[in-house]
Amino acid sequence: MAQLAREAGVHRTTLYQHLPSPSEWLSSVLQRELDTLRETHLELPADGDLSAASRDVALAVLAHLEDHAVIYQRELALPRSPLGTMLGEHFATSVRQLIDTHTLGPAGLDVPRELFRELASRWIAEAAVGAMTAWLASPAPRDPEIYLKIHATLLPEWWPQ
Repeated sequence: MAQLAREAGVHRTTLYQHLPSPSEWLSSVLQRELDTLRETHLELPADGDLSAASRDVALAVLAHLEDHAVIYQRELALPRSPLGTMLGEHFATSVRQLIDTHTLGPAGLDVPRELFRELASRWIAEAAVGAMTAWLASPAPRDPEIYLKIHATLLPEWWPQ
């Protein structure tokens, strides 16, 4: 934190007032990058192709992970990783947004919509974090197209491929 404060040109106590730990600071910076990717790529193209938008955002996230591979590889290997939690929350928010905006889900499922949305968002998000952790642990160079093929086979049938 002392080095970060020096680099930022602020006193260390000021930094602690805003960020309790370096890992929280790192998570906030990476989350802003991911939020920008979501805003950029999950806006539907003119033809309304949700599958294309999902593919675009997945490729952008994989590129983000690859750009910061050293950080993610180290942090995601830790139990209860703050970055893993941040990724899970980010993905769950994206899934909720898509479920709500596009009324996604299996046809004829007679359960409370809110409960379905929460369970589905956590299920897909946590699975994605696990899959991306495994992908980052694989030897470089990693091929995003291979990740997408595997990921598509694991997703529920009602989810855009």
